[in-house]
Amino acid sequence: MIKKTILAATFSLALIAPALAIDFSQELLTFDGKSFVDQSGQPAPQILGTVAENSLLQTAQGDTIDDKNRRFWLAEKIHSHPKDANMSAEEIALVKKAIGTYQPIAIMGQAIRLIDPASAPK
Repeated sequence: MIKKTILAATFSLALIAPALAIDFSQELLTFDGKSFVDQSGQPAPQILGTVAENSLLQTAQGDTIDDKNRRFWLAEKIHSHPKDANMSAEEIALVKKAIGTYQPIAIMGQAIRLIDPASAPK
C-alpha cells in the first residue's frame, strides 16, 4: 500500500512540471549585435516568436496528424502570448527541435540561446 502511495505521489509530481515563461518578442541579432538584413541590405528583423511559429508550422513527410496538431496549437500559444508564453519542458523541447530542424544555423543558434540559455556550451 505504501509503495502504491509513493508511486502515485511521484507520478503526480512529474505531471506538475513547472511552466517556464519565455519572451518570444525578442529579436535575434547577428554576432555584431545588429538586426539581420535581407538580400538587398534592408533590415529584416528576425523575431523569436515568428521564427518559432514558422518552424513549428513546417511539415515533414513522416509527421502524424497528432504531431501536426500539437505543433499547430503550440504555435498558436506562442502567437497569442508572445511576451509570456508559459511552456512546459516538453513544449520547449518541441520548439527547440522544430527550430533546429527548419532554421539556418545563425538563426537556430540565437533562438535556442534565447529559449534555453543553459544550452550554450561551457
